[in-house]
Amino acid sequence: MKKSLLFLALTAFCLFDVQAQWQAVSIPGVTTPVSTVSSYFSSNMFAGTRGDGVFYTADFGNTWTDISSNLGNKDINYVFGDLDEGLSLLIGTTNGAYIYMHSTGQHSQVSSGLDNNDVTYFGLYPDNTQFMLGTNGGGVYLSPIINYSWTPFNNGLTGDALTINAASIYETMAGEVASILGTNNGVYVTPSGSSTWEARNIGLTGNALRVNDIFAAEIFTFIATDDGVYMSFDLSQGWMPALPGVKINKLLYDNTTESFLAFGESNFSTADFQVWSPLLMGGMPQGEVISAALAEGNILAVLASPGRSTEEGGAIYRGLTSMVVSSDIKPAMSQVASLNIFPNPVKENAMLRLTLPVQGDISVVVSDLNGKTINSTEIGKYSAGTHQIAFNAGNLSAGLYVVSIAINGAPAARSKMIIVH
Repeated sequence: MKKSLLFLALTAFCLFDVQAQWQAVSIPGVTTPVSTVSSYFSSNMFAGTRGDGVFYTADFGNTWTDISSNLGNKDINYVFGDLDEGLSLLIGTTNGAYIYMHSTGQHSQVSSGLDNNDVTYFGLYPDNTQFMLGTNGGGVYLSPIINYSWTPFNNGLTGDALTINAASIYETMAGEVASILGTNNGVYVTPSGSSTWEARNIGLTGNALRVNDIFAAEIFTFIATDDGVYMSFDLSQGWMPALPGVKINKLLYDNTTESFLAFGESNFSTADFQVWSPLLMGGMPQGEVISAALAEGNILAVLASPGRSTEEGGAIYRGLTSMVVSSDIKPAMSQVASLNIFPNPVKENAMLRLTLPVQGDISVVVSDLNGKTINSTEIGKYSAGTHQIAFNAGNLSAGLYVVSIAINGAPAARSKMIIVH
């Protein structure tokens, strides 16, 4: 009888362990909360702590290496860079900027020119000539990549806009460099060639002006705020709510599931910016996720410590996107029906390549990201198989759309379409 009970208990434990989407991660030697996690160019992932320095893992959190031996300040805000192929790390602390050289295993302080040493962000310009640095209350600084001598770059920033929570630097389709800041007073941009930051906050009010993260692409930009996720096709035209009413701290894109992930007080995924499904969070206690990083379908997430402010950090959990992304985000019949659009981005004319599992009456619907139908067309009866259909987008404004097909009125497949003119 005792053996039977033991077997049942072990079986129940194993089933629970298998079904849990998240597992707690322990970093040997760490006694202080984890403040941030990051991953950039490879499978290496990094964790910064509130007193024990920086650690990295090359196997998604199974083993960790302490790289903080001579780090002058071990209270970490931000880690940028990688260690593959002799690359280095830039580390933002509450009292200065540091560089870690993988070749020597040593840290050097690189804070020359900083009037504010509470460093919250690093970024590298696309031409690899200069770095951007953000601070908590002191705004933005720039430095040539060769000497780490920082110069203030704060024209147009005052008050809460000098608190930098996130930034994005990328090259537009026109070959211009765009810089976007997420601050405690909304979004600021520098037009190409300008030396002044300009506010871009149309549509943002209240808690939405506290911007925690930015995901920028050539055509559209998404921001995570204390009031949810907002998106913009043209920063001068303002912001639209994509996932309003919930504090979001981090946005990630996962290639393995082709979905965006949003982490914060609640956690979601979406494949089309219309339908947001809760992430599966089994194994992780309830609470606010304050930082997250993704590498090859592996997620590290930092859950805020109970009873502490989010700035104080928390504990790390590990999950796989294949286990935490709900199947609800996949359209009906998506495993057997498909829709591809080419070219994409589309200037005027495109081809819709449809693969249909059954014969049926086909309709094509074009919607905006709020789900509003822009155009709906019945294109006739088609047999099972692959078909190419001409599509004219000349009457659509530039932006991001969702094109959906239905078979006999049932949703079958959809794809995002970018319009440029």
